[in-house]
Amino acid sequence: MGVLYLFVRDGKVFIPPSFWKVSWFSAGGSSGVRLSLSRLSVCVLALWSLGAIIFYELEQEYTCEDAGETFKSARECTKKVKLFDAFYFVFITLTTIGYGDVVPSSVYSRLFVLVFTLLGLGLFSTFLDVMGAWRTSMLQQLKQSASFGDFLEATIVLLVVLGAGTMGLSWIEDLELVDALYLCVTTVTTVGYGDLKPVTFWGRVFVIMLAMCSISTIGYVTSCIGDLIQPDSDTAIGFGGDETQWNLSFLDRFFGRKGGEKEFSLSASWKMKFFLFSKIFLLLFSSVLVMRYFEPHMSFTDCFYWSVMTFTTIGYGDFAPLSTGGKVIELTNQLNMSTGVDELDW
Repeated sequence: MGVLYLFVRDGKVFIPPSFWKVSWFSAGGSSGVRLSLSRLSVCVLALWSLGAIIFYELEQEYTCEDAGETFKSARECTKKVKLFDAFYFVFITLTTIGYGDVVPSSVYSRLFVLVFTLLGLGLFSTFLDVMGAWRTSMLQQLKQSASFGDFLEATIVLLVVLGAGTMGLSWIEDLELVDALYLCVTTVTTVGYGDLKPVTFWGRVFVIMLAMCSISTIGYVTSCIGDLIQPDSDTAIGFGGDETQWNLSFLDRFFGRKGGEKEFSLSASWKMKFFLFSKIFLLLFSSVLVMRYFEPHMSFTDCFYWSVMTFTTIGYGDFAPLSTGGKVIELTNQLNMSTGVDELDW
């Protein structure tokens, strides 16, 4: 299965390698991107359409409007899952958002979703990576021309993405600004608790466009934020840094960590693990305490469980903040999730 996943992730299953070579339209013209964005988009669109049509055909749950009951027969009833709902469901699945508003109801559709998710996530994540590389290249060029640093760049991108998403969701879905911001962040970070979700047709269309344009961009922003807190992360290598250029974060200095090339080795030594686990512990512990304060109906165990589900972007939706303060804390946790938990991925 691992070998199959690697083949699918490279986007080269059943397709000649020449099809994927860069032609006249590549991701930002960068030599480091080897996939054609236009051709990859065609394949993703075909995957999306095929998955939606199959899911639509496999869903055999019908709703009779007269009786207001759900039946397993098509007699004088309509399908509960419309064709657009199938396209919406497949997209939300491929982006791993998973609101839970549209779910498979039959055994066959659930089996299909299992297989489709395992085979489709690789190609779709490659598509998001290429789009992210294209936008990152544009942002780097803008940063060089405007002469501003990574932090200001990340702040500008974050404000533009969240501002546009919040205003759009607030207008289309008639939500309060805090709820619209909450839905926007849970969408672009792919947490997707499902306590707030788009309910209108145009709201779902807007969420699809928002996720397509923002998921990889938010990943870039959280990487920049992570570099500010943990400069010796893997992302620092991607920005051209080396061990001699990395600086100590405030948590490094708090724990008494000293500089030096050996101290910044990426080998998983016991000392490196101690610092990483200490940072993650502080992150989770502070999240639990603050969440417990704003959500007194949740126990400490529930707050810890909720924090882990948030930082790992799993987001089952069985626990969700109800107060405004709790939602603000959740937004903060989601934007900072890459600064500590990802460091455990050795």
